[in-house]
Amino acid sequence: MYNLLSAYTARLLKDKLFWLIECVIALWAAYVFRLARQSFVCGMHHISKTFHTNPYFFNAAIWLGISLALYSAYFTGTEYHDGILRNQIISGHRRYEIYLSHYLVILLAGVMQAAAYYFVLITADGFFLGFSVMHMLVKPAEYILLILLALLGYSALFSCFSMLLANKNAAVFVQLLLAILMLYFGFATVSSLQEPRTSLVTSTYRGENRTIPNPNYLEGARRELYEWADGLNPSSLSLHGVMAEKKGGIPFHAKIPVGTALLTVCFTAGGAYGFSRKELK
Repeated sequence: MYNLLSAYTARLLKDKLFWLIECVIALWAAYVFRLARQSFVCGMHHISKTFHTNPYFFNAAIWLGISLALYSAYFTGTEYHDGILRNQIISGHRRYEIYLSHYLVILLAGVMQAAAYYFVLITADGFFLGFSVMHMLVKPAEYILLILLALLGYSALFSCFSMLLANKNAAVFVQLLLAILMLYFGFATVSSLQEPRTSLVTSTYRGENRTIPNPNYLEGARRELYEWADGLNPSSLSLHGVMAEKKGGIPFHAKIPVGTALLTVCFTAGGAYGFSRKELK
């Protein structure tokens, strides 16, 4: 398995599409930093003490699943097309070793995509003494951990579909659609979980402020269900840091690591079993 992983890593580092994606990510990071600085400079006289740069710093989380879905389908689809997988099995490599090697190299690609974004952002951060993205972050360690957990889930999902769908075009379509749907449900889940318990209402006639129960606040079994959906959806985890500005963020709960572990183990085990039964042409 070590030889397989070394070969896949070498191929990853020589892949033109991978480096093209890295360049696009780097340019996007520079653009996001520019937007963050402009927003700060334009509103510096009106910014409250609660202002933070989380939506800019964790912006990568919005598109990370989509870029990884695209690259995973391309990487594995090329191996099917070129007959590399079949030759590896003929040469004596076990199928579960091939599958796990693909999972790890896709995970590595996702980590490097995120690293490219943060490297440019942090490097740019050091050039502007009057403005710093890093100094205005809220709970950065927790949200970075959530992105890493999301990458584990993304890699398990996309490795499974890529290895079981031999057709590259079909894999690209299915995985991009899945990534977009997960992002949509992630926004819906995080927004619902961030609803406050009470709402502030201003009386039109008396000019008084009073709090009333929020009808959209999730309680009991519904909240349990949404928290499990949050823990099982990688896109939902990655959006915690981006959406924290709106309603205060979601406390880290035990269902997050448990959900990520369940998703990763189930799709990795199921994908490895499906690949072991798959007939390669």
